[in-house]
Amino acid sequence: MLKIENKMVKKLLLISFLLLFLVTGRSFSSSLFKSLPYPLSTRMIGERSLNIGGENFKTTLYETDVSPQEVIRFYKDKLPIYGWKFCEKCGENFKSMGITSRILIFTRNKELLVIGILPSDSNSTRFFIDRGKVPSF
Repeated sequence: MLKIENKMVKKLLLISFLLLFLVTGRSFSSSLFKSLPYPLSTRMIGERSLNIGGENFKTTLYETDVSPQEVIRFYKDKLPIYGWKFCEKCGENFKSMGITSRILIFTRNKELLVIGILPSDSNSTRFFIDRGKVPSF
């Protein structure tokens, strides 16, 4: 299984949250949106690309009418069908950093997928998906 170092995970998380602040409300066409499953009623809000450690990463922001728990369950159930492996230990790194949002990390070959559930005051759930090759720092 792919070993993900704590330092790298922290950098990716920081970059992910920075990217979310840059996301506007515009819609974009996304091959990521089409190549991964997503819960019913999911709408893409925006996306950005960034080069991290020589690798291109794409961050996409979504909104859905299902609960945060349903989003988490959906991805834990569906992504293994597509060859993604859930990294249980990786989530522990985020807990130790005091992050309140729920973060899921999946790997497939040398690809990394980070799904973050964002806090929301509305009835909808916002989440982001970061996807790219594992950078070498």
